Amino acid sequence: MRIGRAVLQHGSVLLVADQSPLLAGMEGDGLAASGNGGRGGHRDPPANAVTLTELLEEAPSWEQLVDAFSLGFARALGGDWTRGTLTDEEQTLARELKDKYGSPTWTWRRAGLQSEDEPA
Repeated sequence: MRIGRAVLQHGSVLLVADQSPLLAGMEGDGLAASGNGGRGGHRDPPANAVTLTELLEEAPSWEQLVDAFSLGFARALGGDWTRGTLTDEEQTLARELKDKYGSPTWTWRRAGLQSEDEPA
């Protein structure tokens, strides 16, 4: 999503092709306007987008996703990987990071917007 000179972007893994609920929230000025006369709110997924459901010919379960990502991270990053619970210190850090990065002030800081100016 572009607002002025700032871009809010995140990576994601598409599970299904219907992204209309997400795209419906992106209507308005400054957004991708491909194929709709420059009006913003691009509705169709990019032609080169592929979903996991398409690749696997069925939707993966949450457990399959967790296992696949865990294995991929372990292969790419090395080391011993085991499932467990967070330590007290890790839980404290997780809460602090959630508060920081979950804040509208942090999200929109580069767009020069204040919390009350956030896009709806």
